[in-house]
Amino acid sequence: MTKTIKISKKRRTLLKEALDRYLLSFDAVSRVQNDAVVFPRRYRSRPDQELIGILSALFAFGRVASFSSFLEELFHRLSPSPSKWLKTSSRKEIVGLSTDLRYRWVGKGEISRLLLGLQQCLSDHGTLEGAFRAGDVLSGGEESDYKQALSFLVDQLEPQGRRATFAGEVTKSYRNLLAHPERGSACKRLNLFLRWMIRPDDGVDLGLWKGFPLDRLVVPLDTHVRRVCGHLGLISGTSNRWNTAVSITEALKTIDGDDPVRLDFALCHLGMSGVCPTRVSRDACAVCPLVCACTTGKRITRSRRADSPPGSRAP
Repeated sequence: MTKTIKISKKRRTLLKEALDRYLLSFDAVSRVQNDAVVFPRRYRSRPDQELIGILSALFAFGRVASFSSFLEELFHRLSPSPSKWLKTSSRKEIVGLSTDLRYRWVGKGEISRLLLGLQQCLSDHGTLEGAFRAGDVLSGGEESDYKQALSFLVDQLEPQGRRATFAGEVTKSYRNLLAHPERGSACKRLNLFLRWMIRPDDGVDLGLWKGFPLDRLVVPLDTHVRRVCGHLGLISGTSNRWNTAVSITEALKTIDGDDPVRLDFALCHLGMSGVCPTRVSRDACAVCPLVCACTTGKRITRSRRADSPPGSRAP
């Protein structure tokens, strides 16, 4: 079980200052070039950015070079205007486009189903924002996060009843690709997509969807973010579930109550880059930019046994 840990005012200040310094050490251009958001930022029309955004986010798993290569090929086939092509293409054309495409465990069936689901969603709601906003209206628009609105959007891409037959069976692989908050998933990639759409344009996020409060966004949780947050003393527990993502977001709200998810990049990059390695060590912690506010880092750097092999004695 994961729970949010109370953080003293002093530690909140230290964390905010350390995270802000780390974020400022990256310029927007370098951040974008190593992030899946590079793809929607290539397009100028809002419908194309939105469509390319959700496809880029959903396939942003595995090695960057691998998913980038797959997305380059997919978007080449959808060019020059992906949204226009999708809206005007027949089912046969969409299935044909996906025939020889595959990325890891996602095959042509899942890809064509996703494209057909997106096509149906755009037909029903005009835009993905329209579907998301409709879901938020149904929830009353007063929830502490966007779980209900996101669930509604996912349902539009995983239709039930009569419409469920338009692309065949919903496979396990498709459900893994298109995670659902109601099934407990942390929905890392979908929350990443929401961050791109809702946070204002800062050179990384796009800020296409207006009027959605930033403090309702949920951090895109992966193993890197969860591990780093555990070291920082923001959470306890080791699960990567929706409730864990919410707990981390609530902890980040104590640091930045208006825009907690802006800190996501710093937390994720600390883990992905190896600055905060899976196996902690005194040397790594000593040079970490967050060591001044990290509970694990302080303990490791102060411990004489930090780097001693199991069963040995520190000198």
